[in-house]
Amino acid sequence: MGGRVTGPVFQLHDWSALLFVLSAVMIGFQRRVAYAIALAACAASLPLQLFAIVPGRFLGMFRGELHGHYPDFAWAPWALAGIVASAAMAYLILRDWNRKPLASIR
Repeated sequence: MGGRVTGPVFQLHDWSALLFVLSAVMIGFQRRVAYAIALAACAASLPLQLFAIVPGRFLGMFRGELHGHYPDFAWAPWALAGIVASAAMAYLILRDWNRKPLASIR
């Protein structure tokens, strides 16, 4: 699905969804590993969200002929919400990275 540029972007976004699920499963076993996986998922989801908001600039980074006209900016509230959510998640992960886990209650 997709073209020479958008095909890999869609595949990367699919992988990011799987990484988010894997991170949620791993949080109970290895907190730092889960955090690293979640950061990778945040980074992997960013290209599709950027493509939705700034398609002209995004496609301008790659060589080749573009099919159609792409605006420099497109209002995409869901993509913007995804970027804000990913940034918030990355901030919370990096803030909590070195904290010690809570002691179990006995």
